[in-house]
Amino acid sequence: MKRLHRVSAILCTVIMVSCGPSKSEAEQAYNLQQYNEIKEIVNSQNYRFSATIAYPLQTNAVVEATDAIFRGTENVGSRIVLEKDNSYLNFSTDNVEGRLPYYGEVQTGYYADTRSTAIEFNTTPQSMEIIENDKNSRVLVRFVIKNGTEQFNVKMDVFTNKRAVVQVYGANRTSIRYEGSIDKLPV
Repeated sequence: MKRLHRVSAILCTVIMVSCGPSKSEAEQAYNLQQYNEIKEIVNSQNYRFSATIAYPLQTNAVVEATDAIFRGTENVGSRIVLEKDNSYLNFSTDNVEGRLPYYGEVQTGYYADTRSTAIEFNTTPQSMEIIENDKNSRVLVRFVIKNGTEQFNVKMDVFTNKRAVVQVYGANRTSIRYEGSIDKLPV
């Protein structure tokens, strides 16, 4: 009797594993086509990331304050919907131009530009690395860039649906994450 239970348990396990979801050949071909397209866009170094949502990393006190400010809107302190076309990273062969609004905490005794806390730069990155992850069908872009007063470490994950997540780490700021999409820039 014990043996029958073991055999039936093993048989059920084998059946369940073999009935798992599998992608059809057409679906695999479509995913590969999309992956190759994002690799081509990123490697062309002529594309734009347009941010639609910001996720600032904030302390509880700042989240409470921003929640009070955003009351009655679709925003909360830890998720902020951004204006169209005002939040971007433009990539070209030797240059990255960026303007991303910043909603986190600046952690320094002196800040050079009191008019704007936005993350802005328009220069050649100190280092840039493009990593293609064929197993997960996504592309990772990492670079270090300076504006006049700060250095930023930027990491962007690009997925096959052209959606992207950008994380920005500044020396004097809490980190912030942006969600958006990439598109090829016109030549």
